[in-house]
Amino acid sequence: MNDFLSKISGQIAGPIILGAFFPVVLFVTALMLVVLPITPYLQPLTTVVAQLRLWEDKASSAIILTAVVLVLSVVLYMLNVPVIRLYEGYPWKESWIGNRLASAERKRLNDAQQLRSLIKSLRKEIRLHHLPVPDGDLIEAQRVLARMANDQYPSGADLVLPTRLGNVIRSFETYPLHQYGLPAIAVWPRLQAVIPTTYAQALDGAQTSFNFMLNCSFLSAVLAVLLTICGLRWRHPWQADVDHSWMAWLVVVIVLSRLFYNAAIGQAAEWGTQVRTAFDLYRGLLLAQLGYEFKPETPAEERRIWEAINYKLAFPDDRSAPELPYKRQPTSLLVEPSSTLVQFSRTVTLAAPDTLRVEVTVVNADPDAYDATEVILRDDVPSGQTYIAASATVDGTARQPTDLNPLRISLGKLGAGQQCVLSYKLTAPKTI
Repeated sequence: MNDFLSKISGQIAGPIILGAFFPVVLFVTALMLVVLPITPYLQPLTTVVAQLRLWEDKASSAIILTAVVLVLSVVLYMLNVPVIRLYEGYPWKESWIGNRLASAERKRLNDAQQLRSLIKSLRKEIRLHHLPVPDGDLIEAQRVLARMANDQYPSGADLVLPTRLGNVIRSFETYPLHQYGLPAIAVWPRLQAVIPTTYAQALDGAQTSFNFMLNCSFLSAVLAVLLTICGLRWRHPWQADVDHSWMAWLVVVIVLSRLFYNAAIGQAAEWGTQVRTAFDLYRGLLLAQLGYEFKPETPAEERRIWEAINYKLAFPDDRSAPELPYKRQPTSLLVEPSSTLVQFSRTVTLAAPDTLRVEVTVVNADPDAYDATEVILRDDVPSGQTYIAASATVDGTARQPTDLNPLRISLGKLGAGQQCVLSYKLTAPKTI
């Protein structure tokens, strides 16, 4: 996902220059001025960097140094995703320290959720007993805890990573799936094609700022390692009459790495806000671009639609899976889970001179014998006809519709191979 986000506007030069080139320039400069003087090597090059007037006489050194910076910038840019995943904690999350840190993060999330629940209960008790207690501070505390749980952690405790940065990034990676049933990894490459250029540039800017901070933190950590190795090799702390100023520089570099990391967390949160907004604003446009000429009427229906689309994207060769029509059908089924194949047939008969009887036979025909945990019939009642109250039955048992326009009737659970018959009546238009 990071690779797609970095290339969304099609402008690679900006992310490379701001996100990789500038951090490498700072890294190389610090390497020449702080680390290399400790070693017995490359002293002439260190002098060139320290005394700018010598650059005119050392054109070849300048060219070599520039080439080294450019190569390191490209390498750092290409390693952007591995560096991010390293900081997120993926490579070492199963280690002892990874498990300990992840447990601490889960505890922090659980404490915030429990405190949020307690505040909610407290506000309820205050209202029930009409206590003269100001509610403003409690509301603000509840909002702070809600933002923490939603913006700094993923939607499930089992998805929590060992680091704060990893959890912030994973929080907006799981947001579209939790909110809309929309898988970010599968849908994002398609969503980026419909995002306006101006918003794409804003996304690029947010991620580039994040990359700058994170790369500075990473290169500072690398510099600290090099400084430690060189200091212990050529400037032993236990030796007398040896300049130990490198140890002060080591502390400075470590502090800078931490500060850049904290700044990267803040930039990741800003980047996440942009990504969430992209899904909020442009998922409907993506649905239309995919060829679907209808809009979901409820959040639950939207989740089912995206789950069906995701299944087709993940398993395009599965022809036995239910097909999602491009246009809204007058009669349709909303099935949970959406990958379960449920079929129906609809018949209409005249029950009385002004009454129509509609029978819908629903069969769970899933080839893999999966149960449908919930089946809902959606039926557009034709103009001039009206649903007759209390006329709906499912296998002879009365069933109350959940909505009348369009008509929605829950059939409940339908096991593999089972069928049920839904029946209801409509008033027929009178003939002249």
